Amino acid sequence: MRKIRRSFTLIELLVVIGIIAILASMLLPALNQARDKAKSIKCTANIRQIGSMMQLYASENDDFIIFPYYNNGGDPGFGGRWTYVLMSTVMGDRRSAAEILAENPIKKTIFYCPADTYKLNDMQSSYGLNHNIQLANPANNNYAEGLARRRYSSLRFPTQTHLIMDQGTYKGVFSAQSARGSAGALLRPAQRITANAPTSYDPSDFQMRHSRGGCLNVGWIDGHCSQADGSILPLGTYNHVYWKGTR
Repeated sequence: MRKIRRSFTLIELLVVIGIIAILASMLLPALNQARDKAKSIKCTANIRQIGSMMQLYASENDDFIIFPYYNNGGDPGFGGRWTYVLMSTVMGDRRSAAEILAENPIKKTIFYCPADTYKLNDMQSSYGLNHNIQLANPANNNYAEGLARRRYSSLRFPTQTHLIMDQGTYKGVFSAQSARGSAGALLRPAQRITANAPTSYDPSDFQMRHSRGGCLNVGWIDGHCSQADGSILPLGTYNHVYWKGTR
């Protein structure tokens, strides 16, 4: 007797496709969350490693902290950036600043967060270095008085003062230093309000980098690294131990 082969009906195929679509819609958020978590873990590792290199630099330079910019005799370009200082000293890269700069030196290095979606320029890191701790007169919080190099040992609140943190752009501008505006650009609106961040941004500034804009990764003076949300980040003023290292 000849066996009759039964094919799927159109309705049965549609049911199977529908089930697959439902399962995919349930799995994709979890996969995306896992991917974002992995990027944040990598970012945290970057910041921790940068912090360690900063301390190694300080151990060989009388405990001094690097300026965010204008190092190496006040070089205003890439040769004066904190990233190049670490590359050319602790990391042992003997090429000139121009040679390194020609190779887009930031992407795929520890200076680049894998969750960063900005179109970076050649000198720009995903992270900003705290220059407020190196104000010539931190008590006055007066930028007009200039900067003065500070030693790690001079900072009395190393667990409450940040050294490096995630940063974005503010009004379309990248910077070598951490700042209230560029930090707020990476937070979702509710977190920006909690942190009392600036309110005037360009639309291109916003980037929900970690936990969909719920937090930033921060490296502290004492070397530990953690996530900070709007309740921890004082983005309404620089007159705070988080920024200037004094009370």
